[in-house]
Amino acid sequence: MKKQNSVYLSGELVQPEHRRVTLGDQATEAIYATLVTDHASYGGHHTVIFLADLAFELLAYQGVVAGPLEVTVEGWLRSTNGCAVVICDRMMILNATQQERAQVARLKAESRAASAARKAANKAPER
Repeated sequence: MKKQNSVYLSGELVQPEHRRVTLGDQATEAIYATLVTDHASYGGHHTVIFLADLAFELLAYQGVVAGPLEVTVEGWLRSTNGCAVVICDRMMILNATQQERAQVARLKAESRAASAARKAANKAPER
């Protein structure tokens, strides 16, 4: 169903909420947020879910960009409990400067290195 439900939205991201969700048998981090594209009365408030790496990247941008984030998301619609939500596959932060983008890239690289080190330490044979 993902192919027939593609969505592209741009707007201001508000009310981000960190959650831990289970997908299949795996637990992962997620950010639930509202993307404001128009007045709510016109249907311009959209719930967007950012999973795993995108959730981390979004948190990093929130930490370095002053003010609300202007975001374009590419994703797909998923209906749950009678409501449609957008599952984000890709995002672009529109109001981030090159310096802020570089800072987020450094944070992501540091996080990947730390994650790889933890995985290596967990796989190391015991003596």
